[in-house]
Amino acid sequence: MANMETTNRCVRVTKWLLSCGRALPDKILVNSVCRITFVMVLGSGFWHVDLSSAFAQSSLVTTPKSVARSSVPQTLPPEKLIENRSIAARLLLSLLRELQYEWAKDHRTPPRLRLSHCTIQGDLHARDLVVPCDLQFRDCIFTGSTDWEGTTFKKSTSFSGSTFVSDAVFDKATFDASADFSEASFSTSCSFRSAVFNQKSYFSGLIMDGDFDHTIFTAKADFNSALFEGTLDFTDANFKERAYFLAAKFRKMRSDPSFERTTFAGIVYFQGVSLQTCTLSFIRTRFQGDVFLTNLDGPDSGIDFIDLTFQGRVFLDGLRLHQLKFSSLNEPNSNEATARLFSPTTFEKTAVFRGLKCDIGDFQEANFRGYADFSSARFERTANFNSVSFEADVNFYATRLPPNLYLDDIRFEKAVYVRWSQLTEYPQWWQILQGTNVKVKTNKIRTWETLDQVFVRANDIDGHIEATFQKRLLAPNAAETFERENRLTNWLSLIWWGYGFRPWQLVGWLFVAYLLFACICRHMDCSSAIQDDLMFTGEEIKNPVRIARRIIESCDLNNSPMWDTLSQATRQQLLRFDDPTLPPDEFRAQVATILNELSISDTLCPATVVLRAGQSEHTKVTGAELVRRNRQLILGTFTAEISEEADSYVKWRTALAFSRRASFSIDYGVKNARTPSLKTIAIVYSIVFKIMLFFLVAALTNVSPFLKDLIGKLLPI
Repeated sequence: MANMETTNRCVRVTKWLLSCGRALPDKILVNSVCRITFVMVLGSGFWHVDLSSAFAQSSLVTTPKSVARSSVPQTLPPEKLIENRSIAARLLLSLLRELQYEWAKDHRTPPRLRLSHCTIQGDLHARDLVVPCDLQFRDCIFTGSTDWEGTTFKKSTSFSGSTFVSDAVFDKATFDASADFSEASFSTSCSFRSAVFNQKSYFSGLIMDGDFDHTIFTAKADFNSALFEGTLDFTDANFKERAYFLAAKFRKMRSDPSFERTTFAGIVYFQGVSLQTCTLSFIRTRFQGDVFLTNLDGPDSGIDFIDLTFQGRVFLDGLRLHQLKFSSLNEPNSNEATARLFSPTTFEKTAVFRGLKCDIGDFQEANFRGYADFSSARFERTANFNSVSFEADVNFYATRLPPNLYLDDIRFEKAVYVRWSQLTEYPQWWQILQGTNVKVKTNKIRTWETLDQVFVRANDIDGHIEATFQKRLLAPNAAETFERENRLTNWLSLIWWGYGFRPWQLVGWLFVAYLLFACICRHMDCSSAIQDDLMFTGEEIKNPVRIARRIIESCDLNNSPMWDTLSQATRQQLLRFDDPTLPPDEFRAQVATILNELSISDTLCPATVVLRAGQSEHTKVTGAELVRRNRQLILGTFTAEISEEADSYVKWRTALAFSRRASFSIDYGVKNARTPSLKTIAIVYSIVFKIMLFFLVAALTNVSPFLKDLIGKLLPI
């Protein structure tokens, strides 16, 4: 009975101490006894059986129903793991304060406190404490709000796998040893404002509404595989060593994650990050080490890098984004004056964008002082490089540039790898008449001058030609007076031969001129203007020898459309027709063959009429009728009438042949045209055609370096 009364008295005093939250003076004996008992019970983990039973029956520490009374140990050795318990937050707070009191007396480190799979009931307000021992809450559940503001954790602290059902506050907390929040889940919100992590810290669980404003990470900060939801704020945070965000996920964000004015003194890793409908905001962020932001997946998200300087290397390869911005310009709710408050983004060293894929890329006014690599990058909609400065080499090998490409005031100081084919978009075969679409959107001649210099240095002939063409195209509307051209002369040069870079336009004009002159010849009936090649009367048609002599006499054997028409065998036969020993039948058959070759019925014969209209002895027969009668007289078998269509066909063939020969020979039209008007037109046409040929050769030399060198060697100027 005496022992039971003593035990009950200790329990009552201990409860009273816990409710007061402070110790009585040391000179009171009962206080000393109760404190020692308290420390022995919870601080050291040593539990007397009677005291344990008494506390188990109290409301401060309860054994879950799932844990049998027989499973509660009779004694708990020091540093024994406490698990599967339901502990009141007030009791835990009192214990922490007692530990702080004992540590303050002699600065001896108490044994570590380890809890696993425990449930902390109620709100825990542990502000401004000093936790001198190792503190471990493994897979515990905090049912109420947790407030550790201003608390200093002297030894390692672990909340790994724990769940914070309500708000968790660690503002201004100091972690002198490692802090482990791996796989911890902050279901409502967590705040680490102005907290200090002096050793390694780990966060890999659910972080809802995370606030790390002004947080200092002195050692490695590990956010690998962390899941961020709601809001996330790293404004003015300071990472003094490496920061890891490998495979972190940002989803269901109510606002854009902010890293404004954050300092990354060491290397920062954002590899394999997943974004969902949000924009990572890096405004005035200080990257003092290398940045690895690679293989990030966010097709409906973006990243903003505004008013900052990358002092180390930057690796942004393999990104898959909707928008990547490095400029404050073109903000939806900002004007030019507001945008100028931000400085341009600067890359001090190498910047790699290899394999980048995004819809919109905004690099306005960015300054690349090191090597820039955009190889195999893909910009689907828009890429803005206005006022960008590349002070070192830049590589656009295999880069897919968008249909809206802006390059105004861009500056290249070193080598550039880019090809003209990357700046154009060739239409599909059914859109061939629309021509090539130039992706560069500009109204400044200086932009094309810069690109022209790039193409010349890279020996890209096509790029040089097209850049020069585009400069001339913008010349009538040039802002500078010395760059401006007369609108009419510029338009005529464009229509005539594409400023000297479109030879196929001249080929088209040559063909048009050829057809136009042929139409004139057809209208003026050039067949009647051709000199008498053959005129057969009734008497002549009966005398084969006479026919042969007339053919030979009418032909200039070196320059005659009719003579060129005849085959080699027929020419030899004609030259033998003055042989009187030739049998009449054989001679008549040979003459018939000749007339067949000259006949309009032979479609393989060149378009030249050699039998023209003439007047016979009795009747006036012209054109095809004379041919028909000649064939009937010689062969005696031709009975079909020649139609008007056939006669028109002969005239067109004659006109086309006359136009062709007049194109290359100046005196052909004069010699073969009977009327003065046709002779004048033929001379003018011949001169104009040869001038057009000269322009064609000049255009070909402009677009073909080989031909230009060849002509330069043949015709040195």
